[in-house]
Amino acid sequence: MGFPTLKKFILQEYSGIQYAEDELMFVVTSAGIISGKPFRYEENVAIPDYANFLKKKASEYRISNNIKKGVSLDGDDGFFVLTDVTLKSSSAPTTKFPYLVIFYDQVIGVSFGSYSD
Repeated sequence: MGFPTLKKFILQEYSGIQYAEDELMFVVTSAGIISGKPFRYEENVAIPDYANFLKKKASEYRISNNIKKGVSLDGDDGFFVLTDVTLKSSSAPTTKFPYLVIFYDQVIGVSFGSYSD
């Protein structure tokens, strides 16, 4: 089995940061700038149906490919979830989502902090 990319490792670290109330994770993609709070399964007692679906599908993927739990997937394979999401694009109006799955290979850059004027 290969190694996860440095980009994936950094994104996982950003997802694990305890953000202050007014801080967000900012993710730059070809679609625009996505902002939100990382979704943490362990902190969410009421996990939305689709989050359970994702967890189940990821588990099935691991089983079908004989990948042990806790072992990182190769390369940029995988995803993370943001909550209270805003997508700002130069070509479309601002869009809001309660949750958004972001695949590691779609990320160009990442930051965290608060919106500034």
